[in-house]
Amino acid sequence: YQMGLAAERILAPYVTGGCINIPELPQRNQLKKITACIARHPIPDIKGVFGARRIMRPLHAADERDLIIAMISGG
Repeated sequence: YQMGLAAERILAPYVTGGCINIPELPQRNQLKKITACIARHPIPDIKGVFGARRIMRPLHAADERDLIIAMISGG
């Protein structure tokens, strides 16, 4: 969540959307353009599969003018 929030704040004019898988939302969700999918960790569940598919959607639609940023955390 914190990485997605930082990306939105630092790259605000360039972020048009996105999706992250996280185990839970904070009490006050401050994400504006990035969607958070709740998924179990460290043992994946079906919600994690749904979130991963949602994360992949923009990749299939991207072209050479698009910037894709992947942020991966070990937890």
